[in-house]
Amino acid sequence: MKRKILLEDKCEQCGVEVETVLHALWECAMLDDIWDGVSDFEDRRQLGISNIRDLIILVREKRKNIDLMAMVMWTIWHRRNQIRVSTNDFPKAQLGKAGLGVVIHDCQGKAIASLSEQAPLPFSPVIVEAMAAARVMSFTQELGISEFMLEGDSEVVINSLRSKEPSLSSFGHILESAKSSLVTSKCIAFSHVRRTGNKVAHNLARHARHVRGLSVWVEDVPPLLYDVLFADPV
Repeated sequence: MKRKILLEDKCEQCGVEVETVLHALWECAMLDDIWDGVSDFEDRRQLGISNIRDLIILVREKRKNIDLMAMVMWTIWHRRNQIRVSTNDFPKAQLGKAGLGVVIHDCQGKAIASLSEQAPLPFSPVIVEAMAAARVMSFTQELGISEFMLEGDSEVVINSLRSKEPSLSSFGHILESAKSSLVTSKCIAFSHVRRTGNKVAHNLARHARHVRGLSVWVEDVPPLLYDVLFADPV
C-alpha cells in the first residue's frame, strides 16, 4: 500500500480553500453536483454555517432530513479517504444515484401515502436499505401517523431495528438517529418480508433513480404501479 504525506492544508479537491471538516463535507465547490442533487439541501450555500455543530442544530431546527444528510456526508468522507489511499482516479460520477421507495397502507391494503426520493448512492446496498427504513419513520411523523408497523426486505436492517442494543455497523447511526427522532409516532413492530412482498416500495425506489428530488402521493401510488399495488400481498 502506498502512503501519501500531506505537506499543506489546502483542500485536495478544489485546491483553493483550507480543508476543514466543514469544507470537506459541506462547503467545497467540488461537492456542488452531489449536494445540488439531494432533496432539501439545494440551498446549502445560503445557510451561513461556520462549523459542523451549528449545521446539525440548524438542520434540526429547519426540520430537514438529518439522516439523509448524515448518509451523504459519510459517503463523501469515505470517497475522500478512498482517493487518499488509491493511486487510481475516483470520479464523482462513481457515486451514482440511489432510490428510496416508501408505501404506507392500512390493514386492508389501501394506500395511505407513498414516497419516491432520489439520493446519492452509498458504497453499500445495505446502507440504502437503512436509509429507506429511516425515511419510513420520518414519513410517518410527517403524515401524523401515531402507530405503525415497519416492513422491509433487508433482514440485516430489520434485525438491527429490533435489537435493543445500538448497532455498531456502518449504517447503525442512520437507524439510531431515526429511532431517536420518533416523537409523535411509535413503531409497534419491525417485520422482515421477502422482496416479492415488497414490490411497490421496490418499484418506487427504482422510479426514484430516474426522477430527481422527492415525489409524494397521498392516498395513492403512481399510476404505473397500480397493478403491482393490487397484486402485492398485505
